Amino acid sequence: MFPHADEASVWLSVERANLVALARTAAAEHPEYAALFPGVLARSLKLWGAWDIAAELFDAAVPVLRTSADRPLLAQTLTAYADLLAQRNHGEALRCATEASAICQDLRDTQGSADALFQMGRAHLAAGHGGTAMSDLEQALKLYREVGDRCGEAECLNVEGMILYYAGQYDEALHNVQLMEAIYEELPDPYGLAQALNNRGELHFLQGRHADARDCYERSLALMRQHGGRPDLAILAVNLGAVHQAVGETDRALTYFQKALAAHRDSGDALGEADVLISLGTTYAQSGRRGEALLHLTMAERVATSIDNPFEKLRALIAVADVQRESGRLEIASKGYEQALEVAGRIDFPMGSAHALAGLARTASLSRRPAERAGEYGEQAIALYRRLGAEAEATSLLQFLTRHESTGS
Repeated sequence: MFPHADEASVWLSVERANLVALARTAAAEHPEYAALFPGVLARSLKLWGAWDIAAELFDAAVPVLRTSADRPLLAQTLTAYADLLAQRNHGEALRCATEASAICQDLRDTQGSADALFQMGRAHLAAGHGGTAMSDLEQALKLYREVGDRCGEAECLNVEGMILYYAGQYDEALHNVQLMEAIYEELPDPYGLAQALNNRGELHFLQGRHADARDCYERSLALMRQHGGRPDLAILAVNLGAVHQAVGETDRALTYFQKALAAHRDSGDALGEADVLISLGTTYAQSGRRGEALLHLTMAERVATSIDNPFEKLRALIAVADVQRESGRLEIASKGYEQALEVAGRIDFPMGSAHALAGLARTASLSRRPAERAGEYGEQAIALYRRLGAEAEATSLLQFLTRHESTGS
């Protein structure tokens, strides 16, 4: 046992080659052992951020299991592989989870079916298919409740909360997080509770309740230091950095973001890398360092595209367009917002559509285009913000448009 995640990471750095060599040797000479490696090590490897090693172990195990008669173990291994792949290669994750689901249905394995459906939902969400993801998760949630799997129930509520969050339904998302938090307190499960606290902090932050957000993040951090891994600590570093940036403590925010970026890159977490690059880019933009902002935001878009994550790509597109607008490059900004609007519509992400329309309205109000263009975009954005309960964003946009209309600029 390792008392700290950093010690585990050091050990993995030293032993990585031996672990992979052992797994490959087992696959070639002792296949019955190769099939056991993921079950023993995968969870710890993922927690420590050593995702590439875990992927190697699965790549060695799955072919062996396909030739064996142990279909239940094959299904379990495919489901666990889907969990590892969900945020890195959602297409392959969906293939693994779908195959596992078919096996479990054939075996009438309710627990296995629930686990596979849950991973199918995560993969669909990563691809931007929120409606399909919600359907998978609702089925998984029903099965988890049938077998009395409280952890599975909490995880479903968590991912459903993410879908609601992306849709701008913050009150509903918060309700899911509170249900998740109650389950993990009851079990008890300190790692799950830390995740719930982090999620609640994110929702408080979106609502501008920065002190409440920071309190949740710090409580989550205290638990993650004992029970989490490097990826979890990196996520919290990004979130705490965002709080510092929101209250004007830019240098502290940048310190948190740089630390998180190094951790995500070390672990190969491309989704986390894209997220923190966007945070860095927007922070540099708000500090007037637009060149550095564009550099980091362009990198973020590239990383998001490499893993085909439409949500992070959309965030990067809008942030880049914001910088271009503030730099006076209005035509480039408009094209960026239009591209973002197309992405948001394709993945049915109404809050993203509202942000893109707001950007188009602001850009049109600054350009020589007819005033009605700004008004048209603005009306659509404000109506969408208000439908989503984002009154602060609607008010901010209305004030901007009124101010520029009155000044004629």
